[in-house]
Amino acid sequence: MKSSNGEDGMNLLMKRKGYENAATPHLIFTDINIPEKSGFEIIKEVRKEDKLKLIPIIVLTSSEYPEDIMLCYTLNVNAVVYKEADLNLFINNMKCILNFFIYNPYSFYSTTQK
Repeated sequence: MKSSNGEDGMNLLMKRKGYENAATPHLIFTDINIPEKSGFEIIKEVRKEDKLKLIPIIVLTSSEYPEDIMLCYTLNVNAVVYKEADLNLFINNMKCILNFFIYNPYSFYSTTQK
């Protein structure tokens, strides 16, 4: 699933405003700097929602500010990944993330599917 901005993303996650039939994701990717609602705001809202708070959140960012990274972890994200300019490296990073958070037999996704 994909959304065009932070507000749209929250509507999708909360299943409102046209997304009532959307599936609940098993993994959430966000950026820090997105239009209409920042990644920080999305993380805070997701972590407050009982039905969403256990879903792993991965922040993809180009921020080089240590304060941004620390705030992400303070808000209980599962990982912060730098958005690589090298496409092959980016794809490899995404494969590693999926292997760990989805295909790992002890992942949140795997344990909720039993």
